Amino acid sequence: MKRVWRMIGIVVCLVLYIRKIRPFMIFWGADESEIDEPMPGDFELADKLSSTRAITIGESKEHVWLWLSQLGRGAGYYSLEYLTNPSYRSATYLLPDLPEPQVGDRNQNLGEIREVIDSEAIAWILRGMKVPGSTIGVRHTYLLKSRGEKSTRLLVRTTLDWTGTLGQWYAFAIEPVSFLISAIQLRNLKSLIESYERREVTGSTNRHLANQHQRDLVTFAD
Repeated sequence: MKRVWRMIGIVVCLVLYIRKIRPFMIFWGADESEIDEPMPGDFELADKLSSTRAITIGESKEHVWLWLSQLGRGAGYYSLEYLTNPSYRSATYLLPDLPEPQVGDRNQNLGEIREVIDSEAIAWILRGMKVPGSTIGVRHTYLLKSRGEKSTRLLVRTTLDWTGTLGQWYAFAIEPVSFLISAIQLRNLKSLIESYERREVTGSTNRHLANQHQRDLVTFAD
């Protein structure tokens, strides 16, 4: 009898995860129109597993772009730093003299920039990531949509492709981690961008780490 109840519990948990928890994770913050909206880079990678997440930031699209364009290009990733950039803190200020992102710029964690639309979108693709029994490809596309003079929607679409059956199981297994990294990243960007003017006035940024952030530029400038 205990085995029967255990099986019932497992089935209920699976149904709950598939019907409620997983949709919440993969479409966190995004509305239906944003989930279905085409984004740059959509055809660069097979769409075997995809998520679209979004947040509203109380700043102009042009200002949000300054932060978005330095992500992974010296400033860190604004998420779980012990996983994404464990050797340093993400920059809480705008890096000076940073060149505009270009197709072909590279980063060891995000891959290569495959598409850029100035002040609007940037698509990173990482191909050939090796995991036991499979090879994984990952695309991260960031898209900005203006909602007014001081309101911008930031969308991020993550797409996974893989070879082999094990790749499919790996892709599903990392979904909760991917959700945490993405949701924390969006929330951190929102907080940093909206508070930037106040922090600049009070001097409460980690600008003292500027040399450390600038050294990180070699990850894509080779």
